[in-house]
Parts: sequence; structure tokens; C-alpha cells
Amino acid sequence: MSSQNQKLKEAKSAFDKQDWRGVLSCANDVLEYDEQNYHALVFKGVAVFNLALQDLREKTRPLARPS
Repeated sequence: MSSQNQKLKEAKSAFDKQDWRGVLSCANDVLEYDEQNYHALVFKGVAVFNLALQDLREKTRPLARPS
């Protein structure tokens, strides 16, 4: 249980830094032990959303035109 709490603290720290891959990794670690952990599910949802948004921004970024 304490390792789960530690992973949730790491997820919170990564969240504060907007390190979405770190958040996702920590959330997945917690969910391996407790697949219904509310906080881990919320962290995972936010991380997946932001990673998808980041990917979409990269794909739709206009190409730079030469001067």
C-alpha cells in the first residue's frame, strides 16, 4: 500500500511538471495492484488526454514557409 501511495505522489509531482508520460507510467504502476484506484484512473485519464492533444498539435502544426 505504501508503494502505491509513493507512486501517486510521484504522479502528482509529474503532473505538476506536465510530464504526461511520467504521470501515465506512475498511474499504470498503481493500477497493476489496484485496477479501481480512483486517483490513478484520474491521473491516467488526464495524461492520455494531454498526450493525445500534444500529438494532435504536432500533426496539425503549420509548416514553416521559407522567406
